[in-house]
Amino acid sequence: MSWNATYAYKNKTYRYMVIGETGSISGKVPRSAWKITFFTLFCVVVVLFIISYFYGQPTT
Repeated sequence: MSWNATYAYKNKTYRYMVIGETGSISGKVPRSAWKITFFTLFCVVVVLFIISYFYGQPTT
């Protein structure tokens, strides 16, 4: 059994399909380059902060 769906986002039509027997999903989703870039930079900053917090402190 499979499910097909279509939706509109910002005047573009997107289609996807889910195959129930295998659980595979196919289709395209809208992506924002700005949001992906911002999220990646945010994750890098958080990791650097954690590293500097735990490894940057002098040992006694």
